[in-house]
Amino acid sequence: MMKRLVLTVVTAVAALQASADIRWLATEYDFGVIKEATGKQTGTLRFVNEGPDPVAIRRVRTTCGCTAASFTEGEIQPGDTAAVSFTYNPAGRPGRFVKNVKVNVDPGDRLTILRIKGTVLGTSETLAPAYPVEAGPLRLSHDQLIGGEVVYGGGKHVMINGYNQSSDTIRPVWKSLSPALTVGISDDKVAPGEIVTFSVYFNSRESGELGFTTAEVDLYPDGDATGAPHKLTFTANVTPDLSKTTPEALAKAPRLEADPEIIPVGVCKADEKKKFSYTISNSGKSELNIHRIYSRAPGVTVTSYPTRLAPGKKAKVEGVVDVEVQKGKAFGLLVDMITDDPVSPVKSVRVSGEIKR
Repeated sequence: MMKRLVLTVVTAVAALQASADIRWLATEYDFGVIKEATGKQTGTLRFVNEGPDPVAIRRVRTTCGCTAASFTEGEIQPGDTAAVSFTYNPAGRPGRFVKNVKVNVDPGDRLTILRIKGTVLGTSETLAPAYPVEAGPLRLSHDQLIGGEVVYGGGKHVMINGYNQSSDTIRPVWKSLSPALTVGISDDKVAPGEIVTFSVYFNSRESGELGFTTAEVDLYPDGDATGAPHKLTFTANVTPDLSKTTPEALAKAPRLEADPEIIPVGVCKADEKKKFSYTISNSGKSELNIHRIYSRAPGVTVTSYPTRLAPGKKAKVEGVVDVEVQKGKAFGLLVDMITDDPVSPVKSVRVSGEIKR
């Protein structure tokens, strides 16, 4: 048993003594900013054999198909220098990159991991699919922010990614044109080829109205708030909060009715502004509060409507269709009504007509 232990220790010591005695001059290589259009880029890292015996590079492996490597072959004598070269292909890879190159040196199969990094400044063709919107030196993933349905009292976060396509560091700033929108940024300084994220938050309590809402932010890509901005447009449909409606309150609630639900206005001249009207009523047991009646359709304006209706009462809603902005030979345009009817808080009617061109 003692002989086996001694043999194991001797073997371990021999293995340590037989390991390569090398010193890397550096183990990290920074390509800096690479223009994708210039093609493949090559760098080199070296080590010195500081031991008494020759060494040899056994193998070199990269961690990505975008990187190829070559190395000094054969024995490296004591005092000599060996090199590992690596070539990075930036094609179709905009943004920052970090890659590893694994180098094994004999004797002892000693492993060293080299780190290469850099940032690729992409071409317009490469950037267009992910960042189709141009805003000066910034390219944006989108500038139309869709909040979807937001219950009144709640909020919604929407993210936008930007890419600095210029050769200089930029400092984006912005002005919110609505108290309902606030903007944050992942980094106030964006280096060439770097990605930045804008976080846009919508606060429904600050929007001031229920229903379809639009708010805007002026984005200045490089810190100059006096030049022409790029507009970011946020849209959301703010709905009433009915989460606390009890069965008792539901039984005593107001009910919105519309007559007719399809409002024909007949044949219209192409340059006409056609008036329309319909009747709404409250068939429930308590007062109906009408928050908003409006249309998202172009050229439709609701000119008058009541804000309250007592149980059993009726009132008229009036509006105008600008026929000139309508397309085709006919139209069917929605008018939305937002009330505190807990069963149908959002209800729509349709204004229809034909166009004589």
